[in-house]
Amino acid sequence: MKAERVTVEEPLRGTGGSVRNMLDNKSIRRTTTVTVGLLSTIWLIDMVDRVMIGLALPMIGDEFSLSSTQLGGVVSVFAIFYMLGQVPGGMLADRFGPRPLLIVALILWSVFTALTGFAWGLISLMVMRAMFGISQGLFPAASFKALADDASENQSDRDGFHARRQQPRPRRRTADHRAGPHGRGVA
Repeated sequence: MKAERVTVEEPLRGTGGSVRNMLDNKSIRRTTTVTVGLLSTIWLIDMVDRVMIGLALPMIGDEFSLSSTQLGGVVSVFAIFYMLGQVPGGMLADRFGPRPLLIVALILWSVFTALTGFAWGLISLMVMRAMFGISQGLFPAASFKALADDASENQSDRDGFHARRQQPRPRRRTADHRAGPHGRGVA
């Protein structure tokens, strides 16, 4: 019996694909798994980071002699600026890509988390929390774009072509293109 030699380009029996396609699918799955795993870990840290202020509020209130209303303002300023960071986050992710924005957002949010510990009063605490909210607000859009880009790249690789945007077909001009909507001439 002679051993059969399979090259990368030869189709595998019973699989309908080649060795190269199998290898590509494994790398696609690995890339997707790593992307989803990293983003899930960062989302978990994001959630923990966001809710930890609730545990620290009583101690912060005691240290700075803040009322419940002022502590509510500290929490609210984060929420407002987090919301305001969402739309620019999406626009920046579309313009510069998700990966650079993810890195910038993570660095900024880490810096402002650390700076929160150096706040000396209500105003500085609110400024730190506002900046923290904006930097964390950049993250969701960038992460969703990273997942969408990864999925579309994997789909196009799997299908063997790169996805292209469908351009609308130009309307065909007829000989009577100057006629109005009802076949009458335009005045």
